[in-house]
Amino acid sequence: MSKKFYYETHEMDDLKCPVCGGDHVHITDIVCWTRPTGEDGDVKIVWVTGKGQVTEAKTIDIGVTNPSSRRQAFSLEGNCENSGCHFMLHFGQHKGVTNMSYTLNYVEEN
Repeated sequence: MSKKFYYETHEMDDLKCPVCGGDHVHITDIVCWTRPTGEDGDVKIVWVTGKGQVTEAKTIDIGVTNPSSRRQAFSLEGNCENSGCHFMLHFGQHKGVTNMSYTLNYVEEN
């Protein structure tokens, strides 16, 4: 028996800067923490920069750790045109719930 999948796109609110509330926000990098062998398995990190550079590793020093202690997670690095703010938005899972948090004023590589 075959299944048919249907997809719908719904508009949501614009992303606001978590620092100043500005609405001119840019996402620059994406970091994903994956567990290819499943829950509680070894973590594989994939970091994609805004310039298209892809780094895969078991550990990576970007100033934050996996937002999920047992499952997959991802973080979006961004900045704000309004006040020059820098931040990372984190999405992690715990016991069937997806949590969202953010980090401000992280250390940038020079």
